[in-house]
Amino acid sequence: MGYGYTHYNDEVFLVAAARDALGAEDVIAAGIFSWAGLSAAYAAGGTLGGSAGAVAGSAVTTGLGAAVGGRLAAEGTAAARGETVPLVVAVSADAVHLLDWDGEAAGPEVRRFDRARLDTEVHRLGASFFVTLTDRETGEHYSVHGAKGPLARGRRPDHSVMVALGLA
Repeated sequence: MGYGYTHYNDEVFLVAAARDALGAEDVIAAGIFSWAGLSAAYAAGGTLGGSAGAVAGSAVTTGLGAAVGGRLAAEGTAAARGETVPLVVAVSADAVHLLDWDGEAAGPEVRRFDRARLDTEVHRLGASFFVTLTDRETGEHYSVHGAKGPLARGRRPDHSVMVALGLA
């Protein structure tokens, strides 16, 4: 369950990890994102975990229960989808690749979107942003959540991905 956050701000490392996972693909930018739907899993798990912690009668157990519950719910939801919680979003000249991330290396490709058929939509919320990638021909879509706040881990690589997609 831990992914480590050592490389979240290391653009060079993330691009190299994506290139290693994709083989010969020329990766322009890469950042760590997550499936946007995990926000709901975090909230639901956090609510249940917080409620369980409140039974013990302390603010500390309530907070700890919320944090653990949220994390476990997100882990379970991602696993059920066959994905990791963090994903590498790698942009190449021809495609946007979503790859599993184990904290040290990019894994198998979860989704691929051809840039020639790609529509993007961005929604900003506080120190976060949500990007929906949609294939115009097939209608397949996938929404990811990234960081943009000045203190957010991964904000520099995430911004590079947004620039590569023409969204920043």
